[in-house]
Parts: sequence; structure tokens; C-alpha cells
Amino acid sequence: MGATDFYVTVIGDFKTIEEAYRQAVVEAIEQYGADPYNGTISTTSGVKDLTSLAPKSAKGIQKFIEESVSDEKFGLSKRGMCGCIEFKEGKVKKAMRKREGFVGKRCRAFVFFGWAAC
Repeated sequence: MGATDFYVTVIGDFKTIEEAYRQAVVEAIEQYGADPYNGTISTTSGVKDLTSLAPKSAKGIQKFIEESVSDEKFGLSKRGMCGCIEFKEGKVKKAMRKREGFVGKRCRAFVFFGWAAC
């Protein structure tokens, strides 16, 4: 079987990155089923926090994600770990808060990315 890349954004009142990751996995299974080759985050085995390595600008983050998915030094792999960046502030988090109805509410925003089995 093959692999495909994925990008998933999650926003909510999460205490940890792992809690947000588990929510993203549950949502993927609910939407696409539990097939081990469904091409979603649910085919990964965990999450690696890359927030401290990521640039702050939206364009920089996009480029960083593309590079980290394709560069083995980050340790992201099919059936292995996916990467995660937390948006702690700025335009990206503000846009996510508005889109998902979290304006004025306590929340954390993340993007998960990596390789999924398909």
C-alpha cells in the first residue's frame, strides 16, 4: 500500500497536544472509518511537537510543514509519528478562532501533518 500526506487543523479547549491529537484521530475515524489505509491522521501512531522549530509567519509555517514532511530528520513517517505545530498567537490563530466560533473563548489551536497509510 501507499502513503499520502495530510494536514489537519484542530481548535478547542485542550490541555495538551496529545489530547488535541486524540481528538483529531477520533474525528478522522468518525468521518472516514477505522480502515488502517484510510489516508488520515488515524493511521499514525503518535505526535511529535515541532512548535519550537517552526517559524512564526503563515508563509514560513507552510514552507516548514512541507519541508518537515519530506525531510527524514524530523522523524515523521507512515504509521509513525505525525508532526504538530501549536498556533500560540497571531493571524493564523485569530482566523481559526473566528472560523470555528472560539472568539472570546479560551482555546488552543494546532495543525497536525505528516504521512498517512492509504
